[in-house]
Amino acid sequence: AYSPRRVGSRSSMISIARTFGAPVSVPAGNFRASKISIHVFDNGVEMKDAQFALYLANNAARTPVLIEAVIPVATARVELVKAGGR
Repeated sequence: AYSPRRVGSRSSMISIARTFGAPVSVPAGNFRASKISIHVFDNGVEMKDAQFALYLANNAARTPVLIEAVIPVATARVELVKAGGR
């Protein structure tokens, strides 16, 4: 899915995609997950420093197991460390 946005005289577009069954390895274990990724396009060109991905485990709770983000000043990776219990 694409969502056009206009910022001033610039034309930006956001692409949202979902992938099923992506293997994910984090400290809490190995998971099969759905990946929801967001990419930003500026005047038709993908911005390599503006991306976001959310991985949701293929379980009943849809547990978020990994978040990856790229922005102009940093890259972030947030991993599930422990699943279940307290």
